[in-house]
Amino acid sequence: MSNKSVILNEIAVKSRNDDLLSYYPFAEKIKEIIQGYASNPEPLTIGIYGKWGSGKTSLLNLIEKNIEIFQKNKEDKPYIKFHYNPWLYQTKDEMLFDFFYTLSNKLKFQKNQSLQKAGKLILKYSRYLKSIKLSVSGGIPKTFNAGLKIEPHEIFKALGEDLQGEQKSIDELKNEVNDELASSDKKIIIFIDDIDRLDREEIYTLLKLIKINADFKNLVFVLCLDPEHVAKAIHGRYGPDVKSGKDFLEKIINIPLELPLVEKADLDLYIRKKLNSVIGKRLIREDLLEELNRSLDVSYFDSPREVIRIINSFSISLYAIGDEVNIHDLFWVEYLKL
Repeated sequence: MSNKSVILNEIAVKSRNDDLLSYYPFAEKIKEIIQGYASNPEPLTIGIYGKWGSGKTSLLNLIEKNIEIFQKNKEDKPYIKFHYNPWLYQTKDEMLFDFFYTLSNKLKFQKNQSLQKAGKLILKYSRYLKSIKLSVSGGIPKTFNAGLKIEPHEIFKALGEDLQGEQKSIDELKNEVNDELASSDKKIIIFIDDIDRLDREEIYTLLKLIKINADFKNLVFVLCLDPEHVAKAIHGRYGPDVKSGKDFLEKIINIPLELPLVEKADLDLYIRKKLNSVIGKRLIREDLLEELNRSLDVSYFDSPREVIRIINSFSISLYAIGDEVNIHDLFWVEYLKL
């Protein structure tokens, strides 16, 4: 009888019960870092470093989904959290300004008056940034003479925004945001994944956002990235080699944390459970199944994602060929193909 599950999905772990690779204890350590920073209003950026397919998203999910149920100390601030996915946007400008829009909405609907005010100010701050970008790029509304130098507050006004009669600088607006956030009783935790999928300009824009544009008080950024990939993408702006990119990344990330290596016993269990889920109730000769199980060696696999890819390729071939096949040979043929 065929097993109903032919293909394994690559959806990251979302709960502790699904954590076959024992990432939860590491998630608890990161929680303790955030808690230990509760009394410090300065922004903090935590980087979770790992290669493609190593499980960074699963770890991020375990932190994000469970941080509210972790035990808190009495002096710990409550959390506001949101997951920001920069890969959803078509341009770096969309990515930049939607971040502020999302953050603003998160704060405007809080009960705390300081947070509500901060949310409104962040939206105004974002629109002011956009007006400055229009001024610098020459994207001036048609009502203006293209030959004139237009100040940002004039574009701001022309776009229908109201500064309430004040021609504030961008720094003054940012200081107002910081004053309100510093006086609030909550930490804002922002989870950002999929940085590895961005192009070099988008990566640079995101890092600039974190370091310069959105380094507000009481914000904690938790980023998942492959540092080698990011350094290669951005180094051209700062120097001749990848080391230049790494040096710049060090200025952005306050606390870099390497994703822990998966224990052999955990990966072995992971492989066997995933393989068993696609073999299921198939009528397979016991001696061939034992031969396959004996041949499995965790040292042949580089990452959990690679395990899923190989098992899926094996499962599709097994489904196509049928049960009358040497599953040991078929598995390792698919392994070699990939």
